[in-house]
Amino acid sequence: MEKIITMKTQNTTLNKNKISLQYKMIALKGVVAFPDMPITCDIGKENSKRAVREALEQNEQIFLTTQKNVSVMSPTINDLNLVGTICEIRQAVKSSADVIKLLAHGYKRAIIKRVVEETPYFVVEVEEAQILNYDTIVAKALFNNAKDHFIEYASIDNKISSDVLAFINSIEDVNMFIDSVAALVIKHEKNQLEILDEFDTEIRLEKLIHFLLEEIEVAKINKKINANIRSNMDKAQKDYYLREQMKAISAELGEDEDEYSVLEDKISKLEAPKEVIEKAQKELVRVKKMPVAAPENAIIRNYLDVLLELPWNKKTKDNKNLIRARQILDEDHAGLKDVKERIIEHLAVMQLTDKIAGQILCFVGPPGVGKTSVAKSIARALDRNFVKMAVGG
Repeated sequence: MEKIITMKTQNTTLNKNKISLQYKMIALKGVVAFPDMPITCDIGKENSKRAVREALEQNEQIFLTTQKNVSVMSPTINDLNLVGTICEIRQAVKSSADVIKLLAHGYKRAIIKRVVEETPYFVVEVEEAQILNYDTIVAKALFNNAKDHFIEYASIDNKISSDVLAFINSIEDVNMFIDSVAALVIKHEKNQLEILDEFDTEIRLEKLIHFLLEEIEVAKINKKINANIRSNMDKAQKDYYLREQMKAISAELGEDEDEYSVLEDKISKLEAPKEVIEKAQKELVRVKKMPVAAPENAIIRNYLDVLLELPWNKKTKDNKNLIRARQILDEDHAGLKDVKERIIEHLAVMQLTDKIAGQILCFVGPPGVGKTSVAKSIARALDRNFVKMAVGG
């Protein structure tokens, strides 16, 4: 079934000299494929794995685009970025029972013109877009400026090797330079897609420079944080490296509160019995003195989280209408006469005494006889909230 796609082209114009071609399409999550760059990703969906296998068998190129909303399990064309990259499959290795590790190489950018097939996988017709303003004086000036900023970034971030730096600097094609730097340096997927979707070279360079400046500032802050941490650490403090790094980041952002102060604030606002608050404060003091890597640290943290989430001093008002209770028990369960009578007796005693210490009913029997459903009926009859809690055993 064919589906026509209406595109908001803005300044992008389709290149009328190019022939539209059809490709098997794969939607990537969290990965943006750029031309002239290697793309490595895991393929887990059955329809995408089938598309990869058949493309390999038929020695075909594929079209890789990015899924804009990663939470959508079965994306439609509206969930995908219309601009993607035609790629050559270099390798497809089955890394596990459910995943294929794909290694591809970007060839050129293209725009989805229409969907040709949706099952068993997407087949799309794509067309190259016309590249604008790639040889203007402004573009050349912006190109030189972008190269300077890239060199500045590489001097701060030591993750870029000298070989990669030399390769990027040797690139003379301006759009190849933009794609390479965007793939290597720009961290946010949204920013990468902005560069991929733009076909005006001058605007692409302006966006690249803007994002490079942002990455330079982030790299400077990270370098400053790491330098501050290392200068304040001695041999005995190495076990606390992660904690010190978190504190340094909070200080850089102007945030004074750490995770323990948040817990302390929650405990102070907790509406619970005095002994519960005292116990929580005692455990908080203990966990503060423990190394983060200590096994008991996680146990106490989990204990405090549960303690703070319990609905202390929050109660429901019981409905003690015995006739209503009997009707609800009869509605929910056929038979079980002795069980129902024992429950009504218990509720009647509750009504007379107004309080029974340790109100516990124990239901015994094999799975499937109705123990849990009877408990739910009792909760409904009393207008109480039903909570199912595993206590071990």
